[in-house]
Amino acid sequence: MYEFNLFDDSLEKNKSDSYHLSIQAGTDGFSFSVLDPYRNRYLALSHLPFKTRPDLLLLPEIIQSTLTSRELLTLDYDSISCILTGYKSTLLPASLFNKDHIRTYFEFNHEMEDLDELHINYLKYIDAYLIFSVYQEISNLLFKHFPKIKIFNQAAPFIESTLLQKENEQQISVCFHTDFFDIIYLRGRQLILYNNFKYRNPKDVIYFILFTCDKLKLDPGVIHVCLSGDVDVQSVETEIIRQFFKNVSFARMDKQFNYPPGFSKIPEHTFLNLLNLYHCE
Repeated sequence: MYEFNLFDDSLEKNKSDSYHLSIQAGTDGFSFSVLDPYRNRYLALSHLPFKTRPDLLLLPEIIQSTLTSRELLTLDYDSISCILTGYKSTLLPASLFNKDHIRTYFEFNHEMEDLDELHINYLKYIDAYLIFSVYQEISNLLFKHFPKIKIFNQAAPFIESTLLQKENEQQISVCFHTDFFDIIYLRGRQLILYNNFKYRNPKDVIYFILFTCDKLKLDPGVIHVCLSGDVDVQSVETEIIRQFFKNVSFARMDKQFNYPPGFSKIPEHTFLNLLNLYHCE
């Protein structure tokens, strides 16, 4: 995705203390949006791609530079949320959750690195906890820059917003990132499965989606597949998915919010996690 900066004419910097700021950061780029919650209107959307994928140890320096060089990121906001993208997460029903055991839950699926720290998101629509790791230096600099910031894994807005907006009785939703994708299966308003898979090429993508269908005994000729995130409508990944699934669509922006005309310049499925993050507040 290319660099862009979209702003609404009604954005007033001196009223930032009544706005909500959402941020998304990862090794594939830095994005942010500004929402006026009183009008449910987005006022800004910006994306800065990284020319080369930086090493995780260098990412804090890049984020720090971005936070201090963009004027909108130096203002005071009523509330601030940040997505730190990463595939290392574990979803646990609230009925089984004990905060004293979060490392045990996490290490059931992932290895804890020396510089990792664990965070928790509560997903109210499914009454579950998402346990995930972030690089400690990144969270430290974010809290230093925005003391009241709330940190989320990308799976939180993906799951919550999909449950709110799902239109098909049975649906697999896939959200793409640079080298992994999140996948969920919904039956009615019930979350049956959440998982993520790392991939290197389009063949990996279709293998893991078909593998998921096989385990859930889903018919590719019937099940609806909804795509979002870092994937193009005409990409190789999309085309190979269409070869195996008859019902494929791309996610749409939440109609609860109002968007400036300039937002139509970007594919609306691309930044949905960022734009739907406010639901997690």
